[in-house]
Amino acid sequence: MPAGWVDPGIYFGLSMDYFDIVKAYGWDYHSLRVSFVLPNALANTLMPPIPARLIIVFGFYLLGLFALYDGIRILWGRMPAVVTTSFLAYSPVYLLANTAGYVDGAYLAYVLSFFCRACALECKSSNVLAGRRRHLRNARYPRPYARR
Repeated sequence: MPAGWVDPGIYFGLSMDYFDIVKAYGWDYHSLRVSFVLPNALANTLMPPIPARLIIVFGFYLLGLFALYDGIRILWGRMPAVVTTSFLAYSPVYLLANTAGYVDGAYLAYVLSFFCRACALECKSSNVLAGRRRHLRNARYPRPYARR
């Protein structure tokens, strides 16, 4: 990290002893980012700091990739999903966002998860509407007896 970047250190300290630090110093800008700090704090209570950090980094990295793959697969198919996900997986920006100790990687994973869920809901609702349209069309214009 470049000199002067103290935020990753603050987040690391918060993840080591979140509740006592908040009790001692109160709520501030960094401690209110609970969607990033609480998974880190939970991982640090379950295991030592280095494995916990690796689990969190790889967890958010893979969550974002799998969510992007699933959302693109729902919309456009498997091959575009593979290509798009591989571009993101090897992107230096995405790699730095996940490994820098800052909240960017976690928030990218959350945004991609919401994208995946929105794609799934859109696909489900469009299939339901397509089924209703087909049912209404068959009710208005009944087919003659099927040929054998």
